[in-house]
Amino acid sequence: MENENILISFPGIDPDLALILQSVHFVLLAAMVHGTMRNIQKTLKHARSSNIELQAAQTSLEQRIAEQQEQRDRLQQVVEEYTDYLIEVEMGNLSIRLPIDEAEQEGSDDPLIVLGQRLNTVASGLQNMIAQILTSASDLSAGAAEILAAASQQAVGASEQSAAISQTT
Repeated sequence: MENENILISFPGIDPDLALILQSVHFVLLAAMVHGTMRNIQKTLKHARSSNIELQAAQTSLEQRIAEQQEQRDRLQQVVEEYTDYLIEVEMGNLSIRLPIDEAEQEGSDDPLIVLGQRLNTVASGLQNMIAQILTSASDLSAGAAEILAAASQQAVGASEQSAAISQTT
């Protein structure tokens, strides 16, 4: 009998009882395999879920890295623009202004925009101050010329008066 080859031998036990024990053994074995498969499926489902979460985290991290790189590039560009601007101001070009977009200026709390506005204000103030100094120097020069002319006239008048006094004596 072929079925006897796959049956577990239970010596001294009735063959019908042995068949029942064999069936119970297979049922228990099937239950264990089923439980193990369910555990594997749960673990696999959890692993897939974790993988999805990891992929989302990786995507988020990549986006943050890209945003930080953009910010770093913008900061570097702005610093280079401000450095070039300050070199121009240092060389005496006070008419130059940093190009700050008016839309950015309105109520902006970006420290770089505020710094750019302040630098433009300083350059404008220096330009106005130098214009006032030049106007004052020009006015002072004109006043000095008038004083020199008046002093020269007084000197000529004094010389003429001295000469007139000398002739009368």
